[in-house]
Amino acid sequence: MVTVGLPSYLQQFADGNGRVELDAGGETVADVLKALGERYPGVRSRVVTEEGEIRPHINVFVDDRNCRFEKGLATSVPDGAEVLILAAVSGG
Repeated sequence: MVTVGLPSYLQQFADGNGRVELDAGGETVADVLKALGERYPGVRSRVVTEEGEIRPHINVFVDDRNCRFEKGLATSVPDGAEVLILAAVSGG
């Protein structure tokens, strides 16, 4: 079991849920996003590009690790992990 935390702008595509539990532990970020997209089709397309990469303005964390600095979508997601999807913050 994996818990996925969603930012407010994605919650509208997930029946208003800010947190979702998925049966996807022991897999990869790509597998978790695929399972999330199967349950809530509007979410995955807003996180992953048509080319299958995480969108530049999105950060995906597995527990406290940003998957951009790990193996990207191939980052492992252990059972019981929390996957957090966040909008990147930038500016000056």
